[in-house]
Amino acid sequence: MGNSGLTHMLTHDRFEDIAAMYNVISRVEEGPNLMSHYVSMYLREQGRKIVQESGTPSSQQYIQDLLQLRDRANDPLVRALNNQTIFRNQINSDFEYFITLNTRSPELLSLFIEKKLKRGTKGMADQDVNAVFGKRIVLFRYLRKKAVFEHLAKRLLLGKSQSDDQEKSMISMLMAECGVVYTSKLEGRFKDLAVSKTLMDEFNAMLTSTNGNHGLDLYVRVLTTGLWPTQSADCCVALPEEAANAFEVYRNFYLGKHNGRKISLQTNMGYAELAAQFFGGLSSSDGVQVGPATTGAGASTALMDPINPSFLQVQVPDL
Repeated sequence: MGNSGLTHMLTHDRFEDIAAMYNVISRVEEGPNLMSHYVSMYLREQGRKIVQESGTPSSQQYIQDLLQLRDRANDPLVRALNNQTIFRNQINSDFEYFITLNTRSPELLSLFIEKKLKRGTKGMADQDVNAVFGKRIVLFRYLRKKAVFEHLAKRLLLGKSQSDDQEKSMISMLMAECGVVYTSKLEGRFKDLAVSKTLMDEFNAMLTSTNGNHGLDLYVRVLTTGLWPTQSADCCVALPEEAANAFEVYRNFYLGKHNGRKISLQTNMGYAELAAQFFGGLSSSDGVQVGPATTGAGASTALMDPINPSFLQVQVPDL
């Protein structure tokens, strides 16, 4: 079939011609298998091109190109091939093959979905929201190790979603697409964040009633051991005094509600927001705001003027 014109038909979306070819070749005993082989060769070549063109990949362009190829293969092409299972199975195998050629596919897919959640879908109907995420999430089935969930965990820690409802909807679709084995931790992580928000509301109410003030904004996320990807801290981090005192107040509050539990600070999993005012070479009105990791924030504040530190805000990391 190499000279049959099938590649030309596939390249130019000549689905009616492909359907006519299938009607003829399906009458031959091994015809569908042979046609499936050549369709697979075409799809794998297109997939390899997408991967090769992503040398310095943009998550948006890379995933969009994959989705465009899948839309062509999964709907009009399969219909032209009479919805035969042999073609559906082969197409799934082809996508799994070339998506795993790019070792960054899990991360790029996570970033792609993250940007959608970050922008939000305000004003869209539920069915439109499901369509937006459903088409993207279907690519998860082709990731063999499902490493993307660890990247999603980091996004959850940063709280970048514009809507909790959309986040829950995304998790539900992931569970349907990939199974509970891969998504049970993700669901538990989302629960941790919800419980942490409730605790912070109670903590802030307590501070208000007692006129407590740390001199900074504190947000603590209490994480269940074993649910989150963790890394051992390379060194003992000495937090700025304000942050250390604020955490100690929270520790006493938490242990007062949950006697017998242990709670420890994971500085390598958090981040801080710092605002600094510069003088001298810059005008006094020039300022910079950055969001380093907690360890970097500790080092940055140590370099500031000890009498007039421009340390305006810290978000203490997850526990």
